[in-house]
Amino acid sequence: MATRQATIRKELEAQAARLRAELAELARGSRPSGIGQRPIDGGDVVDQASASANREQSRFRVAMLDQRLEQVINALQRLDDGTYGTCEVCGEKISDDRLEVLPTATLCVTDREGLEHGVGGGARPQPVSAVGAGQGGRRHG
Repeated sequence: MATRQATIRKELEAQAARLRAELAELARGSRPSGIGQRPIDGGDVVDQASASANREQSRFRVAMLDQRLEQVINALQRLDDGTYGTCEVCGEKISDDRLEVLPTATLCVTDREGLEHGVGGGARPQPVSAVGAGQGGRRHG
């Protein structure tokens, strides 16, 4: 188990380093080069719209990377405090398969699906036999 967690830690630390490098690269690319470099007339409407869209796309990318880095840092913290791999809702073990695919997972499959389907507070979906035919009869868990 310790070897597996060491491997997970190494992967998460590498992922954090990549995310930090990408954020730094985006920050370097978004710094204004100087006031005098903008055309006097401000460019045509298409140029302005394109520049605005590029800035918005960069802000969105930075926000996504920041969120991902926060998830990785939180996963490393859970490794440190011994709660890694434990569902934050029900307290059960998150499957190794799920953690293999998503090492930053904080919820087991059942609670994640419950959240996606509007079942909050750790409530468990009904078993297949109790689900009506009109609801698709899909089993969660």
